[in-house]
Amino acid sequence: MKTLFLTLALVVFSVSITAQDYARVSNTSLKTKPSAAHINPPSKFTTDVMAKERFKYRDFLSKSRKSDENFQIGQKIYTKKQLAQLLRKKARKSVNQNQFIQFMIDENPQFNGYFSKEEMVSLYQKFREGTFNNYVNDLASDFR
Repeated sequence: MKTLFLTLALVVFSVSITAQDYARVSNTSLKTKPSAAHINPPSKFTTDVMAKERFKYRDFLSKSRKSDENFQIGQKIYTKKQLAQLLRKKARKSVNQNQFIQFMIDENPQFNGYFSKEEMVSLYQKFREGTFNNYVNDLASDFR
Protein backbone atom coordinates (compact mmCIF):
# COMPACT_ATOMS: atom_id res chain seq x y z
CA MET A 1 0.00 0.00 0.00
CA LYS A 2 2.86 2.38 0.79
CA THR A 3 4.46 1.60 -2.56
CA LEU A 4 1.22 2.37 -4.39
CA PHE A 5 0.86 5.68 -2.56
CA LEU A 6 4.47 6.66 -3.23
CA THR A 7 4.18 5.72 -6.91
CA LEU A 8 0.97 7.73 -7.28
CA ALA A 9 2.51 10.72 -5.50
CA LEU A 10 5.58 10.54 -7.73
CA VAL A 11 3.47 10.44 -10.90
CA VAL A 12 1.34 13.41 -9.82
CA PHE A 13 4.43 15.36 -8.78
CA SER A 14 6.27 14.68 -12.05
CA VAL A 15 3.25 15.60 -14.18
CA SER A 16 2.74 18.84 -12.29
CA ILE A 17 6.41 19.78 -12.67
CA THR A 18 6.24 19.10 -16.40
CA ALA A 19 3.09 21.18 -16.76
CA GLN A 20 4.65 24.07 -14.83
CA ASP A 21 7.80 24.00 -16.95
CA TYR A 22 5.72 23.91 -20.10
CA ALA A 23 3.67 26.91 -18.98
CA ARG A 24 6.86 28.90 -18.48
CA VAL A 25 8.05 28.04 -21.97
CA SER A 26 4.71 28.74 -23.64
CA ASN A 27 4.72 32.41 -22.61
CA THR A 28 6.53 33.25 -25.83
CA SER A 29 3.50 33.60 -28.05
CA LEU A 30 3.20 34.32 -31.73
CA LYS A 31 1.85 37.80 -32.28
CA THR A 32 -0.26 38.52 -35.28
CA LYS A 33 -0.67 42.18 -36.08
CA PRO A 34 -2.93 43.57 -38.79
CA SER A 35 -1.02 44.51 -41.91
CA ALA A 36 -0.35 48.15 -42.78
CA ALA A 37 -2.01 47.68 -46.16
CA HIS A 38 -5.26 46.82 -44.41
CA ILE A 39 -8.04 49.01 -45.86
CA ASN A 40 -10.15 49.41 -42.70
CA PRO A 41 -8.40 50.64 -39.58
CA PRO A 42 -8.58 48.26 -36.63
CA SER A 43 -11.80 48.55 -34.70
CA LYS A 44 -11.86 50.15 -31.26
CA PHE A 45 -12.73 46.80 -29.74
CA THR A 46 -9.72 45.08 -31.32
CA THR A 47 -7.33 47.77 -30.18
CA ASP A 48 -8.68 47.46 -26.62
CA VAL A 49 -8.04 43.71 -26.68
CA MET A 50 -4.60 43.99 -28.27
CA ALA A 51 -3.48 46.83 -25.97
CA LYS A 52 -2.09 44.42 -23.39
CA GLU A 53 0.49 41.80 -24.19
CA ARG A 54 -0.89 39.42 -21.55
CA PHE A 55 -4.64 39.48 -22.19
CA LYS A 56 -6.72 38.37 -19.21
CA TYR A 57 -10.31 37.68 -20.13
CA ARG A 58 -11.77 38.13 -16.64
CA ASP A 59 -10.16 41.53 -16.19
CA PHE A 60 -11.29 42.61 -19.63
CA LEU A 61 -14.84 41.37 -18.96
CA SER A 62 -15.09 43.23 -15.66
CA LYS A 63 -13.93 46.45 -17.32
CA SER A 64 -16.34 45.94 -20.22
CA ARG A 65 -19.28 45.56 -17.81
CA LYS A 66 -18.61 49.08 -16.57
CA SER A 67 -18.22 50.42 -20.11
CA ASP A 68 -21.13 52.00 -21.92
CA GLU A 69 -19.67 51.39 -25.39
CA ASN A 70 -21.89 49.83 -28.02
CA PHE A 71 -20.83 48.32 -31.33
CA GLN A 72 -23.24 48.15 -34.23
CA ILE A 73 -22.42 45.20 -36.44
CA GLY A 74 -24.92 44.90 -39.23
CA GLN A 75 -28.42 45.19 -37.79
CA LYS A 76 -27.40 44.09 -34.28
CA ILE A 77 -26.04 46.29 -31.53
CA TYR A 78 -23.66 44.60 -29.08
CA THR A 79 -22.45 46.01 -25.81
CA LYS A 80 -18.76 45.59 -25.10
CA LYS A 81 -19.60 42.89 -22.56
CA GLN A 82 -21.82 40.96 -24.98
CA LEU A 83 -19.20 41.09 -27.72
CA ALA A 84 -16.47 39.88 -25.34
CA GLN A 85 -18.65 37.01 -24.12
CA LEU A 86 -19.57 36.04 -27.69
CA LEU A 87 -15.94 36.00 -28.82
CA ARG A 88 -14.86 33.93 -25.81
CA LYS A 89 -17.69 31.44 -26.33
CA LYS A 90 -16.92 30.99 -30.03
CA ALA A 91 -13.16 30.76 -29.38
CA ARG A 92 -13.72 28.03 -26.77
CA LYS A 93 -15.88 26.00 -29.15
CA SER A 94 -13.52 26.38 -32.10
CA VAL A 95 -10.77 23.92 -32.90
CA ASN A 96 -8.86 26.32 -35.16
CA GLN A 97 -8.94 29.86 -36.54
CA ASN A 98 -10.98 29.00 -39.62
CA GLN A 99 -13.70 27.37 -37.56
CA PHE A 100 -13.78 30.44 -35.27
CA ILE A 101 -14.22 32.75 -38.25
CA GLN A 102 -16.99 30.52 -39.62
CA PHE A 103 -18.76 30.47 -36.23
CA MET A 104 -18.65 34.27 -36.10
CA ILE A 105 -20.00 34.61 -39.63
CA ASP A 106 -22.77 32.13 -38.82
CA GLU A 107 -23.68 34.22 -35.76
CA ASN A 108 -23.85 37.46 -37.75
CA PRO A 109 -22.70 37.65 -41.41
CA GLN A 110 -21.67 41.28 -40.91
CA PHE A 111 -18.72 40.24 -38.70
CA ASN A 112 -16.87 39.51 -41.94
CA GLY A 113 -17.02 43.20 -42.88
CA TYR A 114 -16.52 44.61 -39.38
CA PHE A 115 -13.38 42.67 -38.47
CA SER A 116 -10.65 41.91 -40.99
CA LYS A 117 -9.30 38.38 -41.27
CA GLU A 118 -6.11 39.41 -39.44
CA GLU A 119 -8.19 40.92 -36.63
CA MET A 120 -10.30 37.78 -36.37
CA VAL A 121 -7.16 35.63 -36.09
CA SER A 122 -5.74 37.95 -33.42
CA LEU A 123 -9.01 37.96 -31.49
CA TYR A 124 -9.17 34.17 -31.70
CA GLN A 125 -5.68 33.86 -30.25
CA LYS A 126 -6.33 36.33 -27.44
CA PHE A 127 -9.72 34.93 -26.42
CA ARG A 128 -8.46 31.34 -26.71
CA GLU A 129 -5.66 31.99 -24.17
CA GLY A 130 -6.36 30.59 -20.76
CA THR A 131 -9.12 28.21 -21.82
CA PHE A 132 -9.07 24.60 -20.74
CA ASN A 133 -9.23 23.39 -24.36
CA ASN A 134 -6.18 25.47 -25.25
CA TYR A 135 -4.29 24.08 -22.26
CA VAL A 136 -5.13 20.49 -23.25
CA ASN A 137 -4.15 21.12 -26.88
CA ASP A 138 -0.83 22.60 -25.77
CA LEU A 139 -0.15 19.59 -23.54
CA ALA A 140 -1.03 17.18 -26.34
CA SER A 141 1.22 18.96 -28.83
CA ASP A 142 4.06 18.98 -26.27
CA PHE A 143 3.98 15.19 -25.91
CA ARG A 144 4.07 14.51 -29.66
